[in-house]
Amino acid sequence: MRLRAKRYLALGLVVLMMLQLVTIHVFAGEEESQKSSMDYALFSGSHNSSLTINASKASITGNVHTNADFVFQGSSLVIQGICEAAGKLTLKTPKVDIAKKIEGALLIDIQDHSEGIKQIASEDAEIIEKDKSYNGNQVILEQSVIVKGNLKVNCSRITSKGYIIAEKDIAFNTSITESGSDKGIVIASEKGNITFNGSNVNIKGIVYAPKGTVIINAARFTIQGRIIADSIVFRGSSLDVQAGPDDLELIDSEKYQPSVTIDTSGFKVLDAEEAIFWVDDKVDKITGMASNITSMNMTIASGKLELANKPVTPSENWCIDIPGLIVGSNRITITATGLNGKTISQSITLVNQYEGNSTGLYLDSGDDDNDLLLNWQEDVVGTQKNNADTDGDGLTDYEEIFITLTDALSIDTDENGKSDDKEDFDDDKLNNLQECSYATNPYSNDTDCDSLTDYEEIFVYFTNPLSKDSDNDGMTDLMEIEYGMMPNNRDSLNDGVLDGDRIFMVTKTCDGWNAGDAVKPVLEIELQGKQIESLSIDKVDENDSFLNAAIPGYIGNAYDFNVDGTFQTATLTFEFDQELLNDQEFVPAIYYWDEEKQFLFEVPNQTISGNTVSASVTHFSKYMVIAKDAYNKELFRFEILPPTDDELQNKKYDLALVLDSSGSISTTNYNLIKSLSVDLVQTLGDEDRIAVFTFDSIVRKHSTFVNKEHAISVISGLPRYAGNTAIYNGIKAANDEFIANSSSDVSKVMIVLTDGQDNVSTVTPDSIIQNACDNSIIIYTVGVGSVNTEVLKNIANSTGGAYYSASDFSQLAGIFDRLQEDIDLYKDSDNDGISDYHEKKIAAGELKLGNGAPVMYYSSLNYLNPDSDADGILDGEELKIDNQYIQGIYVYYCYLSSVPCMEDSDLDSLLDNEDPTPLVKHDSRFERVYDSSFRPVNEYILELQEKSDKEYKTDNPGLNDYWIREKAYLTIAGGYIAFMPQASSALSHFIGNTGNLYTINAKKLMNQSPNAKNHLYDNLNHMLTASEAMVMDGKTIVITTNTPFVATSLSNTGADDNKEKDWWFTIGNSSSAMTATVTRNGEQYVMVINYYIDDFYDWEKGSPLKGGPLLTDGEMYRLHEVGLAKQFPVEGCYKVKVTWTRGQRFDSNTTEPTLEEARQ
Repeated sequence: MRLRAKRYLALGLVVLMMLQLVTIHVFAGEEESQKSSMDYALFSGSHNSSLTINASKASITGNVHTNADFVFQGSSLVIQGICEAAGKLTLKTPKVDIAKKIEGALLIDIQDHSEGIKQIASEDAEIIEKDKSYNGNQVILEQSVIVKGNLKVNCSRITSKGYIIAEKDIAFNTSITESGSDKGIVIASEKGNITFNGSNVNIKGIVYAPKGTVIINAARFTIQGRIIADSIVFRGSSLDVQAGPDDLELIDSEKYQPSVTIDTSGFKVLDAEEAIFWVDDKVDKITGMASNITSMNMTIASGKLELANKPVTPSENWCIDIPGLIVGSNRITITATGLNGKTISQSITLVNQYEGNSTGLYLDSGDDDNDLLLNWQEDVVGTQKNNADTDGDGLTDYEEIFITLTDALSIDTDENGKSDDKEDFDDDKLNNLQECSYATNPYSNDTDCDSLTDYEEIFVYFTNPLSKDSDNDGMTDLMEIEYGMMPNNRDSLNDGVLDGDRIFMVTKTCDGWNAGDAVKPVLEIELQGKQIESLSIDKVDENDSFLNAAIPGYIGNAYDFNVDGTFQTATLTFEFDQELLNDQEFVPAIYYWDEEKQFLFEVPNQTISGNTVSASVTHFSKYMVIAKDAYNKELFRFEILPPTDDELQNKKYDLALVLDSSGSISTTNYNLIKSLSVDLVQTLGDEDRIAVFTFDSIVRKHSTFVNKEHAISVISGLPRYAGNTAIYNGIKAANDEFIANSSSDVSKVMIVLTDGQDNVSTVTPDSIIQNACDNSIIIYTVGVGSVNTEVLKNIANSTGGAYYSASDFSQLAGIFDRLQEDIDLYKDSDNDGISDYHEKKIAAGELKLGNGAPVMYYSSLNYLNPDSDADGILDGEELKIDNQYIQGIYVYYCYLSSVPCMEDSDLDSLLDNEDPTPLVKHDSRFERVYDSSFRPVNEYILELQEKSDKEYKTDNPGLNDYWIREKAYLTIAGGYIAFMPQASSALSHFIGNTGNLYTINAKKLMNQSPNAKNHLYDNLNHMLTASEAMVMDGKTIVITTNTPFVATSLSNTGADDNKEKDWWFTIGNSSSAMTATVTRNGEQYVMVINYYIDDFYDWEKGSPLKGGPLLTDGEMYRLHEVGLAKQFPVEGCYKVKVTWTRGQRFDSNTTEPTLEEARQ
């Protein structure tokens, strides 16, 4: 998510955006390059034939070369250039004026450009396939002619507007020969001679015969151009040759143009069109290629600061050492002079971020005006080195550039009629001059973020606007003011106690409380001054796993109370709706949630007054007020038997029925006993076995352990007897049967029913009890009418069973119903660790949680399925039966490790079997994925991209828009960000107009920006917490974020040096996303994390288009709107490895995690 605040002035510290590029001084090279035949005004390539001129006078502008001798005979010879001959110079004339004479010159081969000349001519030429002759008084050639043979011109006058080319000889037999093209013409013979016979020749262009002789028999021959031939002979009165810089374009417009290039292959392209490149490694030389060059020079400049100005030796592959580059923008310009005299230049901008490149530079690091701007920096931006306030607005140049972001060359940057020192950008009643004086942030009205404005701290409370605790007594300025202390006096009462240690009575409610909430907490507590700000009361989410509306008597939210340190006592009061008191049974009470025991405990000694209930508390927890009457009604509603020892529980029963058949039982009641016994047996499982005994005076075994079908048949056919009552003998017989025919993998349960007292047994109750206990036999006893209750209870209770009493046989049906439930206490049909009895109680909603509410989705708990929710965890591992002693009663409840009826108990998308905290939702900003390379998508960036694309090029650019773009270019070459590589790079990408993704060096961001690193640690701490809540022991999972985090909250004054500012201009406020692979081994964790940075480089349309030297947000947006620049997404990735022990965090007072940078 782009959290960027408005950039008040885009690149606001750019103070030289209207600077013109530095004037380049050109120095000729010390060596000349190798000459070619085309470099001369007259060139004769023959090694045998001399270049001969017989003229009264000859004037030549340019150089002359012959591969043989040079011979002149006449009255006057003037050569403005070099006259060189491989042989000798013979000058038979009384008047000679030659700039330089050379004999024995090097041989130069003539270059054949015939094909190039024909190619140029063929664009508008008449092609003639045989010899051609032009005759008549006057011949005008409107286009070029190419003759594939000999060409003769026989006329008084010929005017040619195009090239004249012949494969063989060309002969002009004319009085006047002239060219009619301003550009010039070429007269060329591929293989023959060119002859001029006449009185007057006046042409502009080149005469070219690489394999023949140019013979001139003319009284006056004037050529504004060159003669290039195998040999040259002139016979006439006057010869005038003037070579010019444009001549060679007639021969080959491309080949003879000077060219120079700079090799940029080793640099990262930022803007190819504007030749802006990124440098992050050592650069000690610049190389390139050149052709047709006589001299070269290099300059390096940043703004007005010239870093280098030195000649370059011309060469086809040139190279020059450079003294260095500043960190920031460096404009490198190569200026060259061509063979044709033209001056050309090539420039590139290197945005350098490698500090090692500046070590060889001589930078004036003095500060002559003591304004904290180094002299060389003042040279870059154009401020005065001997004047701390160049524009005279009261703000130093440094303050304008680094703090107020105003133009150090303008007294009124935004041209609003208010000088820069009088501006109040943050509306805190402090102008910029005051903000600089007090070192406060001119773009934040509360520099130290203590909820007191800078103005209030300086002029009202006289506190330090740069510190939350001006007197360093542990109590913040705001708290001291609120509690009547003196924020500039550590001991306001002069009693020897620091205000931070002083005790205050604090009254607080929940900040998140709303007027419509059902209950309102109010806390009164005595705290030390340094504790007050840490006191918090947070509303518990109504969807909390335990503290929710399912609690009986629920009125409203619970509240979580916390404070740093300890306290003695506090008074907690809850206000509730007055109308609740209309219910006569309503009794409000405060309860606290014991997270360790998972139980709601009533706070003792409460006071009810009107619609409030209060209590004194000595510890903090989660507290809530509920209707005690409704809560207790449900809490004690159902009687629940305690759980048994695990070894007594099995998946199946061996059940012994020991039934009284003595004479005191009527036939009707006896038949009732048989009927109820059959009903009981029918409820048993198919694997359960039943043995049947009756007793009167004697004991009869009617069947050993058999299946239920057989047992039902036996029970149905039981005869009635009429003897005395031998209860203990009957129990002994059943004990013996268990010992003889039962096994250890079943639950051994005996049900004994009698309507009288034992009167004939030969064994004692103690002996049968001991025998039963020794063999894990549980005995349930049922007494109807007049029985020995004490003995029957003792037998039952001693063996782990229960005693049931009925006054007569009419109550027996209810007792058998209870028996059907209670004997399940010793059966665990699905072997999940919870008895069938308790699972059935839970599923019926009778056995509840410690908050009095049923287990979530309780009805789906299945006593025949060991994993009711199919989450891979046994029901008995997810839930245990616990108890608390409340009001003299043991209350049994379900203690949850997770919910056995929900595969994801906390609904956090982690199944319980892979969730180390299945009852506590992990941070919802994190989720599990299965691809370690997963890249979270920032939807907000995509929305900005979509909006930006729709706004792009929606208007046509005007003249002023192009001027704005030029200001942007000049911003990179000069001005403040000239020594800010990140900002220069981003701006270059913007005006590069591609809109492509821009990648920052996130590792460099972390190493250069304390702000970004602090946010990194904060965000990593969140990831560590999420990991501890999401990764099971011995497991490795991939965790990603689904919500953007703050990556940089960079402000324009958020750093002590330029690097932080550089990043602010680049990404401002940005967001982060994370994907981590986390491995847990016990309490040890290892995480490899990709930490992504996301931003969008965009601008605000509403900002003014003021057209001044500073580039505004609105102007930047305008460039995007008219299609001269394009906004773009920004991203980076910082890969790190974190190793920690559970509970460790960054920036804590304990041992911190270990962080290692991975290879980027």
